Amino acid sequence: MKVKELKECDIQLTDITEKEYNAMFIEGLKVLVKEARDGKVGDYIVLPYEDTPDLFKENSKNTVKVDDEDADALVQVGAVSMIMKGIKEMENNEKGKV
Repeated sequence: MKVKELKECDIQLTDITEKEYNAMFIEGLKVLVKEARDGKVGDYIVLPYEDTPDLFKENSKNTVKVDDEDADALVQVGAVSMIMKGIKEMENNEKGKV
């Protein structure tokens, strides 16, 4: 993947590999679920896994189709999350060196 800075706060990701795309997609899902568990996603509440009804757990192994627009949105959320984690890690490393 290549990262190009367009403006002071804008970047563009290009040449994203399938592995990177998949990682960003999964990260986007994780962020959405975490925010739902924290009560930050509108009217939706996500129960902790141990409190989830068995019926949901049994059917959670199914493959679902995600349309292109939703997949793109999840990849964008995942990319931003990964970038923010990287920035936080760099800041923590810099603080440790001082």
